[in-house]
Amino acid sequence: MTLALTFDPLVTIDPGVHRHAIAYGEGEALDQVYFETIEGLAPNAFRPSTYVTIENPRIGRQTRGKDPNDQMDLAVAVGELRGVFRTRGIVAELLTPSEWKGSVKKPLHHWRVWQTLRLAERQRFAEGAARYGRTKTPADIEAKIKAACLRLKLTGEVSGYSWQAHNLLDAAGLFLFKRGRLGRAGQRSGVFGA
Repeated sequence: MTLALTFDPLVTIDPGVHRHAIAYGEGEALDQVYFETIEGLAPNAFRPSTYVTIENPRIGRQTRGKDPNDQMDLAVAVGELRGVFRTRGIVAELLTPSEWKGSVKKPLHHWRVWQTLRLAERQRFAEGAARYGRTKTPADIEAKIKAACLRLKLTGEVSGYSWQAHNLLDAAGLFLFKRGRLGRAGQRSGVFGA
């Protein structure tokens, strides 16, 4: 795994079966987050110098009890994504969740991602997330993450945390990780002044 140089455009993707959460930035800062389908990835959307990282899901403790066919569908989607970029001359790196997130529970990891985002990035994130759900402002998103962290602390379980923006937070977290602003498991890395 290598860091994506800050002057190269970077796309990080949290894949989905039907649509993918995408984070994008041309410098160190996160510029936008959005969802896109395979068909929606325009042929000229990314330059050949774009660095792409796709989360490559694995079956683990957190996926036990879920339909294994869903995991297979997700693996197919990752392969399709990688193929789309390959046809454009762009190599897409695959990272497993454990390689960049460790085993940290989703709400806690998202809190670390949120705290690493700068104010302007939080605003851009909220603008992107607002297109897909009820979280319209940075305060809405922060409140949602805090509530999930509190439930996790009280019960030891992740509950009530199924919302569209959580996939965008994973894509943004992977972006921060690849830029060296966030370490494994969401720890602050200190690289590039973060």
